[in-house]
Amino acid sequence: MKNIIIIIMLSAIFSFNSIAQITITSADIGSTGDTMRYSNSSILNPSNVEATDTNFTWDFSQLVPNSQSFNEYQSVSSTSIIYSVAFIGKANQASPRGDMGMMNITINNGFNFYSKSSSQYKLVGYGGEMSGTPVPVVFNNPDIIYRFPMVYGNIDSCDSDWSVGLSGTGYIEEDLHRVNTVDGWGTLITPMGSYTCLRLKSEVLQDDSIYIAASGMAMRIPQRFTEYIWLAKGMDFPIMKAIVPEPFIGQVDIIYMDTIRQFVGLNELAYNTEAVINIWPNPANNQVKISVNAQEDSQISIIDSHGKLVYSANVKAISTQHIQTGNWAKGIYFIRLSTENKTISKKLIIQ
Repeated sequence: MKNIIIIIMLSAIFSFNSIAQITITSADIGSTGDTMRYSNSSILNPSNVEATDTNFTWDFSQLVPNSQSFNEYQSVSSTSIIYSVAFIGKANQASPRGDMGMMNITINNGFNFYSKSSSQYKLVGYGGEMSGTPVPVVFNNPDIIYRFPMVYGNIDSCDSDWSVGLSGTGYIEEDLHRVNTVDGWGTLITPMGSYTCLRLKSEVLQDDSIYIAASGMAMRIPQRFTEYIWLAKGMDFPIMKAIVPEPFIGQVDIIYMDTIRQFVGLNELAYNTEAVINIWPNPANNQVKISVNAQEDSQISIIDSHGKLVYSANVKAISTQHIQTGNWAKGIYFIRLSTENKTISKKLIIQ
C-alpha cells in the first residue's frame, strides 16, 4: 500500500511539473550568431490567436506556409562603421530588416538595433541606406519589447519615438505606445512541433509622419494592431508571432519557426477549383508580386487603410502582376480579387 501511495504522489508531482508555467529571462533571447528560419502563413479568423488561458493549448498544427524568411542576430560592429559609431553604448546586437518605401523615399539594406540586458530587451534604433548612404536613426526613447523575468500576469508599457531629417527637405518621425501583457501559458502546437510557452499580448498604437518641404506635403499614417508572441525556454527567437490589425479586415498574418519547405508553383495551382491569390513578399517594400489563379478573368483592387483606391487592373484567370510600390506610404493595404461570383480579400503590408 505504501508503494502505491508513493507512486501516486510521484505521479501527481510529475504531472504538476510537466504543465507548470515557465519563466522567460534574457538568456532565452538570442545573441550574436543565432539564426532562425520562419514560415509565413495566415488565417482568416482572429479568435484562434486571441484565445488564451493558463495551461492552455494553442493548436496551429494546420497552418499552411506560403513563403519563408530568415532571421539572425549579428554584432553591431559587423554593420556599417557609421552605425557602429552612432550606436556606441546604445546597442549590443543588430538584425537585418526588409527594405522600406514611403512616398518617394526608399530605404534599403536596413537593420534593427537592439540592446539586451538582464532586465530588458529593447529596440533602440534603425539603420538604412538612402541613395546608397547609410543613415542611422537613434531613438529618443527606446521601444521596450520584453521585460525580464517574464512570468504569467506581468503587465508593462512604454512610449518610444524617433525623428530623422531628410537633408533639409523634410523629416520622418514615429511615435509608438506599447502595452504588454503576459496573458497565458501552456502548449503551442505548430507544423514544426509542440512547445511549452508563455504568451505575450502586445497592443501597439503607432503614428508615422512624413513631411516634404519642397512640396509642402505632410502625411500622418496611424496604425493600430495587436501582436501575439509565443516564447519558449532556450529557443533564442519567438516560436510564433501573429499580428491582428485594428480594424480587422481580411486575415491574420503569422510567422512560426520551421524547417525548409517547398512551395507550390503556378502550374500546380491551376488545378484548384477555387479562386486563389498569393502575395509575395509580404511585407513588401519596392515591389510586390500578386499571382492569380481563378476560373475566369477578374479584377484586382488595392485599397489603403483610409479607403482610397491606389491600384486597379483587369487580370487574366491565371496570371502574375508585378506592382511597383516604392512610392507608396508605409502601412496596411487590402487587396481584393473580384470575379463574377466571388470577392477574395487579403492584407498587404508596405514597410
